[in-house]
Amino acid sequence: MDDGIPQLDDGASPWPAAFAHLDALAQECELSARERQILHGLLAGMNNRELADGLGLKLATVKSYSSHLFRKLGVQNRLQVVILALRELLRPIGEPVPLRAGAEL
Repeated sequence: MDDGIPQLDDGASPWPAAFAHLDALAQECELSARERQILHGLLAGMNNRELADGLGLKLATVKSYSSHLFRKLGVQNRLQVVILALRELLRPIGEPVPLRAGAEL
């Protein structure tokens, strides 16, 4: 079933090669494979129910993963996740990934 959420083995990238910056961000923030799936779904505009259905999880579990993801990324909500992802995509190749702790969005 193609639900728009990539099924990953640990360490696999859900993003095309053009999105290598998001991989760097995911690695720097030590995101688990499931947190990467949640991130991908959020960036695709999916709501919690769609994520839960697509991943075969309970709604509360998706909310828990989302909270962990937000904390690891240093953001407070979905909009900030999208802004952070856009900043990563616009960062020049070769420029170091900035630290997330205390970063202002």
